[in-house]
Order: sequence, then C-alpha cells, then structure tokens
Amino acid sequence: MIARPGVPTKPLTLYVNKAQIGSEFHGNATWGASQAGIAKAVAESLENGTLPPEAENDWVVVSANWVNPATDDLDAVFENNYRACRNAILAAMKGLPHRDEVFAAAREVSNPFYLLHTETTLIAASPARSRIPSARRQVSWNTFASANPA
Repeated sequence: MIARPGVPTKPLTLYVNKAQIGSEFHGNATWGASQAGIAKAVAESLENGTLPPEAENDWVVVSANWVNPATDDLDAVFENNYRACRNAILAAMKGLPHRDEVFAAAREVSNPFYLLHTETTLIAASPARSRIPSARRQVSWNTFASANPA
C-alpha cells in the first residue's frame, strides 16, 4: 500500500480486497479511496507512537476490506476506512478485545450476513435485511487491520 506513488506506507501494509470490482467507480473507491484511508491510518499510527518504532521495518499490517460495489461517495469510503483502520490498530495494540469478551460474544454469535434463527434454523441474511444502517452498508461492510510482528 502506498502513501503516494513511489512511497510505500510504513509499516508495509498488505491490502486484501474482498469484493470483485463491479465498475470503474467501484475500482476507484477500492484501489483509491479505501487504500488511501488505510495508508494514512497506518502511517499516522507509526508517527504518533501507537505502533512502536520497531514496527516501521519489522512488522506487516494486513487489512482485509470489502467496499460495496454500489457505493457512490469516495470521501465516505476514505473516511470509513481511515477510521476503521485507526481504531483496529488501537485495539490491536491494547490487546482488545479481551478474551472474556470474545468468549461471551461467541456464546451468542452474531453476524449481519448470517443470523441464527430463534428455532436454531440457520438463515442467511442479505445486506438489505440486516440491521446495519444503509449508509454504512453502502460504504464498507467490514474493514479491519491487524498489526502483528512479522
């Protein structure tokens, strides 16, 4: 991932696209706005000390992203991915979530794409049926980054 052409962000960052590019605009949203937001969050996290100095050359950040092919707002894609990546790095460096929170959540697992029916019949949930506001669905379903020693 680059901060600008010819300047990779540090620590080096791998962008994993999870959505097939559906149009030229969607490609710009994915390869432009989304990547730029993540590159900014990663570089800022190193600069402001959220990531330790050794992360600069010894760590790799992996960011898996899904940008909705129906998005129509590049600035919203940029902001959403910047904010999500920044928050993910903060959480990773604090060791969040704590294991007790993970175990508690796993007992009542929830996902907007896959809902557990009350009668224990599993059903798939489409984005249109999910409880996530449509503005968030339009920008990006999930963006996460993890900063781990290579």
